[in-house]
Amino acid sequence: MNNILIANSLIYIFTLISFIKINKTINIGILVLFFYVLGTIFSYLFFCHPNYPSDYSDITIEPFIYLYGTFLLFLYPILTIREDKIEKIERPNSNKLFYLVYFIIFVSVFRLFSFISPTIEVLSGGINFAERKDEIMEGIRIVQLPFPLSTISYFSALLSNISILIFFHLLAFHKNRRFLIILLGICAFLPPALNAIIASSRAVVFIFFGNILFSFMLYKKFIVTKILKILKIFGIIFLFLLMLFVIAVTISRFGDTQSISLDYWIFKYFGESLINFNGILFGKVENLMYGDRNFSFFRNILGLNNISGNDLISLRETALAITGIPSKIFYTFIGQLSIDIGIWGVLLIALIICFWGKKFYNHHNSFPFSKIIIMQLHFRLCFEGYFFFPFTMQNGNLTIITYILIYLYFKFDFGSSHKYAHNFGHG
Repeated sequence: MNNILIANSLIYIFTLISFIKINKTINIGILVLFFYVLGTIFSYLFFCHPNYPSDYSDITIEPFIYLYGTFLLFLYPILTIREDKIEKIERPNSNKLFYLVYFIIFVSVFRLFSFISPTIEVLSGGINFAERKDEIMEGIRIVQLPFPLSTISYFSALLSNISILIFFHLLAFHKNRRFLIILLGICAFLPPALNAIIASSRAVVFIFFGNILFSFMLYKKFIVTKILKILKIFGIIFLFLLMLFVIAVTISRFGDTQSISLDYWIFKYFGESLINFNGILFGKVENLMYGDRNFSFFRNILGLNNISGNDLISLRETALAITGIPSKIFYTFIGQLSIDIGIWGVLLIALIICFWGKKFYNHHNSFPFSKIIIMQLHFRLCFEGYFFFPFTMQNGNLTIITYILIYLYFKFDFGSSHKYAHNFGHG
């Protein structure tokens, strides 16, 4: 079976090299593909580890063929975007952009306020990462603000990743608004960092890093050299701290496990998604959930939701009872979506997104800012989707709605402010 894992890794590597040669550059899509290449390597290391459970998962070739083809269909529109060929970014109405920035700063203050006490508690050593993660999963340590502060703070969470994108846009095309950029930077970067500490979550850090990488890759050619050098220095520092955090959380949560080495848990975390999809999920779903697993908020609006309770624990218990598939493990966004609509339903969605995306992103050497919003949504689906479907349940469903509303917000109002931003002479 390890030969199957080797072959799976080689085909991803071959695909990565092929697209690098075709594009003659490293673009956002290639970075996503590179991460999946790393995932295939980790899956091999996980499978071959001495602590790998003998009865954990059987590996066959058909699931990997399906997963590879379906994933490439989802990713292909982004793979064909050449950031180095984008000479112009169509700038949105400045007033509308700054109104949104002010709103993000306003709502983020309340979210930061809710993070102060639990962050101090964690950093003071009052509780370790493992205990905090368990208590959060049991609903014990979820910070609740009183209404309407909780609602205001919720907007900040929905706009969190979009605020990172807008931060880089301001750096590129409104660099003279220094105070506003600093405020937005604090509101865009500090809440996710604190949230990762509070939640003892490696996934939060991974999502945070991914969206920074996406925004940087898209805007780096439009940012002046001096600022770019500063960003690269901070990026190296951030990457180092990220690795330390992941190791610290892993040690805290699994370091005391007897007879199992730490490297096993690292290999498992980054490698289990592909193995779980192959041996645990593919062809083994007893009954489909028809949207209850991932789109419960939309089904609630239509009065169709069959899940009792609106929390993650209730959802996981119901999903296990219906599908026979454990819900506390990773099996990629393709696997998670297939629980709702089956593998053929996911393949159909992948085909639609592939053909739609290719047409949607076809703007030659210019790109509207509004479509960058949708591109980030698409990127997140594929990048974060290595582990899970990132837009599940109420929070995820509302995130999809937020992206669509922000896209429409910028798309239909350019007016007299309709301009092109070049990679030179920005102001």
